[in-house]
Amino acid sequence: MAGLRMLLEQVVRDGVGVDGNLRGRLYELHNRGFITAHQRERLVNVITYGNAAVHEGTSVNSEDFRYLLMSIEHLLLGHFVLRQSALGLPQNEAEQSLRSSFTP
Repeated sequence: MAGLRMLLEQVVRDGVGVDGNLRGRLYELHNRGFITAHQRERLVNVITYGNAAVHEGTSVNSEDFRYLLMSIEHLLLGHFVLRQSALGLPQNEAEQSLRSSFTP
């Protein structure tokens, strides 16, 4: 769990920098439209369980771990893979029709 929390920390740093605590930076990711409110709440669970693992030596069952791991995987896909792929795509229908009118 501590490893998932550390990974979350690095992705969030890449997204919004290092100012504030990790929960606050998750809210900033949400405010900037990088993640949904539901994703934010799932990622807060990663923080909670990661902190408990480090400070109290607690662990989670395999089903909970899979759920938390998928939450991180979803963040990674959205932040590094899908967002990069979408950078060249039109943002709306008007822009899309404008681009198609200029194709040879």
